[in-house]
Amino acid sequence: MKNGVPVRLAVLVVSERVDVGSGVLGRYAQREPTADVAPGAADPLPNLPYGWFMTSLRAGRVQGLVAVVTGAARGQGRAHAVRLAEEGADLVLLDACAAVTDLGYPPATDGDLDETVALAEKAGARTVAGRADVRVLDEIRSVVADGVREFGRIDIVVANAGISAWGRLWEIAAE
Repeated sequence: MKNGVPVRLAVLVVSERVDVGSGVLGRYAQREPTADVAPGAADPLPNLPYGWFMTSLRAGRVQGLVAVVTGAARGQGRAHAVRLAEEGADLVLLDACAAVTDLGYPPATDGDLDETVALAEKAGARTVAGRADVRVLDEIRSVVADGVREFGRIDIVVANAGISAWGRLWEIAAE
């Protein structure tokens, strides 16, 4: 309902790829009112203004590439994975999802990795994910091999896995 007039909302895509000043690729579209929505029906796009606007477009700087992200279950690894997905990459995600040593804070979990997968897939990425401790080469090889079988190649590696240990350097265990 717009100014008391029943409307049906339509989104018209007018350009597939537009490079805006920040380097973000997007799609310009126009939302325009048309007839035939039942009076009193809820606006299905209440936060979308009439006129021209920009929507996100998965075709980005890494469109069609395949990225491996270590430490992907949460934090920076999750942020890297989601951003790469938004920019068009398909993903091979790995994380130990277990305590590697006593750090005084909880480790990532399988649920955390599942959440990263869901966020990446929501952004349009295809994903392969698995548990792998980056200190164990065979575990990395296994997850990466699954990714290569699924996607055919690896183009990008984000070596993000890591932990934070607090204390004096000479008091921190080598593990």
